[in-house]
Amino acid sequence: MGAGGVDGIYGERTRAGVLAVQRAAGIAQDGVYGLQTQRSMLWDFQGGGQRFCGNIYVTP
Repeated sequence: MGAGGVDGIYGERTRAGVLAVQRAAGIAQDGVYGLQTQRSMLWDFQGGGQRFCGNIYVTP
């Protein structure tokens, strides 16, 4: 099932995504998009257009 459209609601899918980033970054897993989580979500770029955050990789 896809992510669907943007609805502006911090729902269960958003919380699950935040928890995944927190887990990958090795920070407290509280599901809250706070400053530490925000800093952990700064994406870096590698060759070939692959983006990564911690150990989560996304190929655009």
